[in-house]
Amino acid sequence: MAKTTKTAKVLLVDDSNKALQQEKNLLERTGVQVTTALTGPEAIKLVYTDKPDIMFLDLMLPEMGGDAVCRFIKSNPRLADISVIIVTARTEEEVMQRLFQCGCDAYVTKPFKPEELLRKLKVVLDEKEIYLNWDKLLDH
Repeated sequence: MAKTTKTAKVLLVDDSNKALQQEKNLLERTGVQVTTALTGPEAIKLVYTDKPDIMFLDLMLPEMGGDAVCRFIKSNPRLADISVIIVTARTEEEVMQRLFQCGCDAYVTKPFKPEELLRKLKVVLDEKEIYLNWDKLLDH
């Protein structure tokens, strides 16, 4: 199959403006289109209006937790193909079980190195056959 040249869409969801801005700045260097949301309900509205290829979703959100958002997305046939990566500082066994029960595709634990976020993005985009020039980003 030919390589896809479309611009990948990423949705970042975190209740911390600082975290959102840092992650957005990092991911935009790859050439992806980044949209952000501060709450679960805001993220759900955005997936309907501008469906992303991948979503980095904080677990601990006000109003609606990241696992509930993920469960909603994965149970909806129109949205289920969005790759959801949960971002969390929690590593307790019951939290890890919650992550996989909600249907997330992967998770990243905080704090994380920028390269870790980029590698997760690369794996998902490669699976979707969306290719970017990663050499300059991952080698430095």
